[in-house]
Amino acid sequence: MNKDKEEKTQSSKDSPSASTTEKPIELEEVLANFVTSFESSAQRWENTVYPFINSFQSSTKRWERMIYPAMIIFGIMAFSGFWLIFSLTNDVHELALNVDPKMEKNLALMAQNIS
Repeated sequence: MNKDKEEKTQSSKDSPSASTTEKPIELEEVLANFVTSFESSAQRWENTVYPFINSFQSSTKRWERMIYPAMIIFGIMAFSGFWLIFSLTNDVHELALNVDPKMEKNLALMAQNIS
């Protein structure tokens, strides 16, 4: 019985030292597993993202070929629309100034003819 107790105490004394030597090995294995999983996830990331980036760049080039000319055309149309509205209001202003004095004479003649 004493022999069993001595073996247990010796094994318990040996186990911390044995576990400390095992822990670095386990830590190294864990780190190695982490590095390999990180490398594989980085490889999957590259395989997934880079084709998406390339397709996105080609589609943006396609959109740039349509959007930039459309913006220029829209700017020209906006400027011409502004010019048309400005010309129309200017012409209506001139018309109102020119018609008003002549209208006074004509209304006086119409009033005499009607009565």
